Amino acid sequence: LNEIFETDEIFRQIKVSNLMFEGSRMCEPENLGLTASLICLVVTLMDLKNIEYHEDGSMDFSLFNYKKDTHDGYFQMRRGVDDVEKLGTIVQWNNLTYTTYWNEENSCSEVRGLEGTIFP
Repeated sequence: LNEIFETDEIFRQIKVSNLMFEGSRMCEPENLGLTASLICLVVTLMDLKNIEYHEDGSMDFSLFNYKKDTHDGYFQMRRGVDDVEKLGTIVQWNNLTYTTYWNEENSCSEVRGLEGTIFP
């Protein structure tokens, strides 16, 4: 573990910002022995979205960094003009009121919800 994560401890203290977005460094090439190199190679081949790969072979793990530059589609939501209680209610996604995942229009595929950053 020490070669991969720079610690032998089971638990590791890192900043919340590193865990969430900035990333926590691992697999730095100058610290790796044979076993650690193989483990890091396997992780690289897995091409995980939570890991940012660097040219020198090191990696940064974070939970949500990959979401910073992604597009989730187009959402249509209510503005609360006629009813402030409906402010931020999502009514369409990519011009659809139902997703195509379930192959039918039912409650499981209905587009509904709230935009989480609006507090009326």
